[in-house]
Amino acid sequence: AAPSRDGATRNLKTWLDNSGVGYVDAIGFCGDMGSAYASDAEDFWTWTGSVMDYVDSQIDAGKIGDAVYTLGNHEWFPWAGGDYLHEYANYESAQKLRQIGEGIVTDDYIIYCFGAGSCVSTESRNDYMEEDIAELDAWLATAPTDTPIFILTHFPLHFWYNTRYAPHAVDVIDVLNKYSDDHEIIFFWGHNHSDYDDSYYTPKFPGDEIRVDAEGNMRTLNFTYMGAGCTSDAEYTGPGKGSASIFNKGLIVTINADKTLDFTYYTLEGEAMYVESPWLVRFRAGYGNYDVLASMYVEDGETIEAPEVSELEGYAFAGWYYWN
Repeated sequence: AAPSRDGATRNLKTWLDNSGVGYVDAIGFCGDMGSAYASDAEDFWTWTGSVMDYVDSQIDAGKIGDAVYTLGNHEWFPWAGGDYLHEYANYESAQKLRQIGEGIVTDDYIIYCFGAGSCVSTESRNDYMEEDIAELDAWLATAPTDTPIFILTHFPLHFWYNTRYAPHAVDVIDVLNKYSDDHEIIFFWGHNHSDYDDSYYTPKFPGDEIRVDAEGNMRTLNFTYMGAGCTSDAEYTGPGKGSASIFNKGLIVTINADKTLDFTYYTLEGEAMYVESPWLVRFRAGYGNYDVLASMYVEDGETIEAPEVSELEGYAFAGWYYWN
């Protein structure tokens, strides 16, 4: 069955309530706030608008300072409900999206939107336009060097989901690497389809490598790179999929007084998923949608005891296996 209209909004509300982070100065979204279950543009933009309306209510209540939205790929495709190119002027929620350029600028940080612009001309699912990359290059050449720059995008730069990659990802990496000596750049992506991809839980920091294509080519990053989280509730479940089961529902970045940054993911239940030890370990059973049998924090070098597993008629328990 299709999810309810407020599924993503409900998860966002639950996440904000449970994470216990208090006031959020700015919140950013990396696209695809509508649903693949949308039957037409009206459905898609109504679902997107429900997320925006909730965020607006939290801004009015003083719980969030500001918000910015960039585009995903479903916003573009008529067969995915969005049809942004033809329906942009018809829906207020579509008009709030920013494809490329400065989203929020303060003395403490800049949020830059770098959306799924390639879909305008090619309807490519997985790539960036050369003109957008050139615009990012030109902007970084004159951007302030004394504040962190958070770039919101939709597509990953790494090879993902076992088959997909952005052909121009290496060009984006080259641009970001070029300016990383003078700028602190943090690149967030949001195209969450499956928790089979370790990159959903493994941030990359300067000096780390990512795989960028099907041939296995690797590129070193001079900037910080990580998923932004996933509030999907029922989409892409089943064998080889499972965005609803991605644990890191949202990411909180704290800018400390000395201008260092702390990154903490939170699960829907409010458990912190640190990017360094202690690690959140969950024992789960099922396929597609999972039951969490136990959850605990473990320091580097520690061992833990697995929980008991209930008997299931017709099945024999063969043991646990590791899945990041």
